[in-house]
Amino acid sequence: MRTCNILALSTVSVLAAFQDIAQTKHQHSSLNRTEAANITPSAFGKAKIGVTRSTSILARQLSRDVKDCVAISAEEASQKKVSGGGSTGIFYRGDSRHPTDVFENGFKPQGDDTNLQHHLSFCGNSGLVSLSRSKNAALCYAMGRSSNSNQIGYVYVVGSEGVPSGYWVPGIYDSNKDQAVACNMEFAVIGTIPGSSISYAHEVTQDKSSGKKKVSKKKIKNPNYIRRSSPACSISKKREICDPTNWAKDEDDATSSSPPRFTLSMNAHELVYLVSGHYMDTPASIRREGGIAESQDANPSLDEAWSYNSAADKSGFTFVTRNINEARDNYFQSFQKGWVYRIAASPNMVPTVSSKGYTHAALGGVLWSQVQAYTPIDSTWRNATDFHWQDNLDYDPRWENYGASQSQPLLSGEGRPEGVSSRDLARQYMNELTGATNRLLNAKQRDNLRELLDWNTDHEPERDFPLLRHKQPLSLTSVVLGQFDWSIVDIPDHLRMVMKDGIPTSADCAQIIQKVIRTQSQNTSKPHRRNSDPNPKTKQDNDCEKLASAIKEQDKQANHAPTYNTTHYTPDAVRIVYHGDYLWPDEAKKQGGFLPASRPPGPKYSVEGMNPDPNVKIDFANFLIPTYLNFGAAAEQAARIASNKTKGHAGVVYVVHATPNVISSGNRSTVVGGILWSQVMGWMQVPQKYSPPEYNATIKRVKRQYFEKAFKETKDLFQRNEDYDRKKYIGYKTTTSIQQSLSTQDDLVPFMEQHGQAVGWQGTFPLFRASHATQSDESTKAKAKNAIPAPHEPSAWKKIENYVKSHAVAIALLPAAIAFNLIPGLGEVADSAELAALCTESVESVEMAEIKSSLTEVSSALAHVLREAAKLKFGRATEDKKEGLTTTDPDERLWYSTPAVADLTQMQVTSYVHYTVERSALRT
Repeated sequence: MRTCNILALSTVSVLAAFQDIAQTKHQHSSLNRTEAANITPSAFGKAKIGVTRSTSILARQLSRDVKDCVAISAEEASQKKVSGGGSTGIFYRGDSRHPTDVFENGFKPQGDDTNLQHHLSFCGNSGLVSLSRSKNAALCYAMGRSSNSNQIGYVYVVGSEGVPSGYWVPGIYDSNKDQAVACNMEFAVIGTIPGSSISYAHEVTQDKSSGKKKVSKKKIKNPNYIRRSSPACSISKKREICDPTNWAKDEDDATSSSPPRFTLSMNAHELVYLVSGHYMDTPASIRREGGIAESQDANPSLDEAWSYNSAADKSGFTFVTRNINEARDNYFQSFQKGWVYRIAASPNMVPTVSSKGYTHAALGGVLWSQVQAYTPIDSTWRNATDFHWQDNLDYDPRWENYGASQSQPLLSGEGRPEGVSSRDLARQYMNELTGATNRLLNAKQRDNLRELLDWNTDHEPERDFPLLRHKQPLSLTSVVLGQFDWSIVDIPDHLRMVMKDGIPTSADCAQIIQKVIRTQSQNTSKPHRRNSDPNPKTKQDNDCEKLASAIKEQDKQANHAPTYNTTHYTPDAVRIVYHGDYLWPDEAKKQGGFLPASRPPGPKYSVEGMNPDPNVKIDFANFLIPTYLNFGAAAEQAARIASNKTKGHAGVVYVVHATPNVISSGNRSTVVGGILWSQVMGWMQVPQKYSPPEYNATIKRVKRQYFEKAFKETKDLFQRNEDYDRKKYIGYKTTTSIQQSLSTQDDLVPFMEQHGQAVGWQGTFPLFRASHATQSDESTKAKAKNAIPAPHEPSAWKKIENYVKSHAVAIALLPAAIAFNLIPGLGEVADSAELAALCTESVESVEMAEIKSSLTEVSSALAHVLREAAKLKFGRATEDKKEGLTTTDPDERLWYSTPAVADLTQMQVTSYVHYTVERSALRT
């Protein structure tokens, strides 16, 4: 088991923006190559196309020069034995073009660039054509481009004869370390694949409302196939004279056989146990991740991982046992210390047999709410009487109304129906378990189980793994207690483990306070069981916060640094940001881009209790431009500044390719110096007086549905900037760490010397000399006389305005990293479901990154610049007394500015983190 990492979507997603979409005449509705970063093999025959993500794709592209790659023959590549692949001698490809066209013209590359790295990086003009050894991967692109709402597509079966040599990608990049490589099984062919090498096609249909795909078994045969007269390959047939695709065999025309059904059954309530000594499987880590997953990746892409009898390194199941004593010997062969978790059995647990003493496999993992209690153990453990059980405050007793499932052989991986993946079966089991067809449960039990498992297809028709998706960040108290050196305190070993890696209770903290602080009031306190307190959560928080404060105060009085370590954090860089402005595109183009204002454009941002450095002499209004990572913040800024500067005229949000002079951390970003017009990828006008909608818990839980509904209507939201220089900026991203001080204008010069080359830094400010700098009064008069072209045609603007109103939640949350997909001619995605998945996980990644940066220290110079940038952003002078913070707008706390932790008191930081978790990224 490992905790689940937050995957960095932006790297994979943004790289896809730069692929060349130019198509030849006969390629009017298809992708001309398999998108290597986004294919998942688990999609064949299922209702939803999954999204495979790889945090290592950028490293893969830069780790090896294509000149070192060796091309191999198609015959050799077709013989590669790959996990989950098709029969030897066969390739697959998904394409929306009709077989008549494909059989005649074959598959042709977009250009003549045969560099493999450029091909995998979506640089355009690729001279390679992608084939796959996996029909599941090919199915993902049977419908062609996402912008074409095709209802019919095709999976083509290709023999090796006549196919040019190419690059076998899994032989060049390690598929064990790169999920994209493992899933795609790509053979990148150098040049054109002739039509005579294509044996036949299967028609794929897609239901318009549900998005479900059906694959016909009927072969659409190519009459010109080169081996149409050859017999099928077998042990007795020589490879040179047989046909591996079996062109001659006819099959019945049927969409698919009836899907397998599970026999649902459930045992009585019981407790099971999980024993682990891995350093990431501590109560604090598991609570933070939302539960226990068998592997670090809680959503493994390999199909074998979704069979509980699989020997795959990663598994979609978490293994538990009825009898912890049976697991003892196997456990201590690997670990000397660890934890035992006492868990309420649940219907997603199925019986299994294991040499390690496991009795059940929990599909998707074990949720934190079903962990009843836990205890630390060490090598002295002999039986359960040695345990110091600690109750889980988050345990939900409703689990006691359910038990484990009885045998489910379909999930074992043995006897799996042809054409159905193991992941499909796992997802189908969860759907049946929580669906109306489960007659074991009454309506109330079914609703409770849906809530407990967080699996409700009535609300989320496309619900898919991972099961564990709701994370809980650590509190500041937990950070302090967890990083203190408890080896210097004379306490029992089990309590030392609880304080370092567990979730201490009030009794634990009270016992430590007696040992460490020795105050009279605490000396009279006796440890007590948590359950005796009518409000144990409050009591726990109060006692442990006292302990954390006392430890820090003791360090202060001793006049030495605290014994716990401060965590330093370098945020992830981003490639796209939003900028909101009152200037319309024609005005911005004429002046060459955007320059900072000569003075702050509105009332200053302030946080009660903050102490700005009086020695700061720099006027940041002359050097910074505010930018954003979500559309709602940029749109509200654009609407406000337009209302102030050019009253009566709407503002515009610009999608900007980031360069190193853009500084970012979490959800905060700002530009030093300016933005060149050639960086602007596109734009969208926003309605006057725009304001993001209010946020609630329901929206947070089902935000993916809002995205899916919005993208099914349209994906072309932004107007493309024809002057965007894709090739110039493709390799650039934001700066996330600054070592030097940035307190004076002189400090900004060396910063720009280091980070300003991409935008043509010449050694002095301003960044560029505008041939005509448009002033606000001039802009207002010109717009009133219709002397400036509007950002959109009137008909297009009307559609955008209605769209923003109809899909307010999706628009407000829209992450900048995904915006390129909504600019015609720049980005391509498989379908609405895939784009919604990317948006959802990108939003959640930014949220978690912001929380992480708030709990740790980022570069002090970085925090300083971002804090100064916040002063340039508009706000409404209101007070949020509930949160204990006063700002120009309580809703701007996450949208517009996040003060660095070092600038706030402990009370303010705690309030801020709570605020962030509760309100998320919509209206915080």
